Amino acid sequence: MLPGLLGIVAAQLAGEFLVALLGLPVPGTILGMALLLAALLIVRPRPEASVFAAADELLGWLPLLFVPAGAGLVLYLHLFAEQWLPIVAGVLLSWLAAVLVIIGVGAGILRVQRAVAGRRAS
Repeated sequence: MLPGLLGIVAAQLAGEFLVALLGLPVPGTILGMALLLAALLIVRPRPEASVFAAADELLGWLPLLFVPAGAGLVLYLHLFAEQWLPIVAGVLLSWLAAVLVIIGVGAGILRVQRAVAGRRAS
C-alpha cells in the first residue's frame, strides 16, 4: 500500500509543481489527480495494484474531512439564522441553474446523436 500512497502523493506534488512553474489557473491538486488519472489510463494496473489499495484506505478516512466543515457550520449557526433567506435563495437558484444546464447539455447531445444517426442512415 505504501508504494500506491507514494504514487498518489507524487501525482499531487507534480500537479502543484506544474501549476507553480506554468502559472496555471487550476489548483495543483486537481491537476495532480488528472495526471494520476492519465497515468492509470496509460498503464492500466491490475485491480490488486497498490494504488487501488491506498485509494480504498483513503476513502475509508474521507468522512473525517467533513468534520471541520460541520464545526464551521455550528460555529456560524447564528449567521445562518440571520441570513437564511439569501442562503436558501442562493441554493435554490444555483440548483435550478445546474438543472437547466444539464437539460441543455442533454438536449444538445441528443441533437448531435440524431444528426449523426441521420447521416449514417442516408
